[in-house]
Amino acid sequence: MRLSWLVLAVAATAQAVADELKIDQSFIRTLGHSQKNDALVSSMVDLARRFGLRSVAEGVETADTLLRVQACGCEIVQGFYYSRPLPADEFSKWAVAWAEKLRRYKQSA
Repeated sequence: MRLSWLVLAVAATAQAVADELKIDQSFIRTLGHSQKNDALVSSMVDLARRFGLRSVAEGVETADTLLRVQACGCEIVQGFYYSRPLPADEFSKWAVAWAEKLRRYKQSA
């Protein structure tokens, strides 16, 4: 993404009615590979917070990436780390299983 497009996207975000700022997976997947990229992601999360928006990281596929995204302060993550896309009828089964897994994790902590 060229910087001029990023500036336009930020300007549009400032004027749009929105409740979240999604951070593209191209930035998320390269967390930890470049100080510039890491700073950019952290800045996007900070920008979202300052505008009163939730930050959403797209493309979280590994536990390492999840930890890096959380370290940046990102509030919501999306990606294959949790699940591949599911048909609607399978989602409810997955949600129940995930809630049970989370409950067990919290009990063990």
